[in-house]
Amino acid sequence: MCKFLYLLIYRLKKTYPDYTIKIVRQYAVDDYVISEFVMRGTHKGEFIGITPTNKVLEITEVDIDKVIDGKIVEHGGAANTFETFFEHHLIKPI
Repeated sequence: MCKFLYLLIYRLKKTYPDYTIKIVRQYAVDDYVISEFVMRGTHKGEFIGITPTNKVLEITEVDIDKVIDGKIVEHGGAANTFETFFEHHLIKPI
């Protein structure tokens, strides 16, 4: 697994220690795996300057991983934090 992914998981565990991930859809094409999933967890740690709220947050994500010999060698993805943070008043419109 690439180092970036280890760092991402470490930060997730610090911010949302009880987080769970539910895969909604997953596709494999050649060496790539595309995953759509929902992450749910209690906001217990600071994240991008946002103070912990102890609220349960649900964030949708899409990842694209390159897998060689059963190992993730490249990782990319996008998380829709904006919608969740806006809905829970963690960010404000400008």
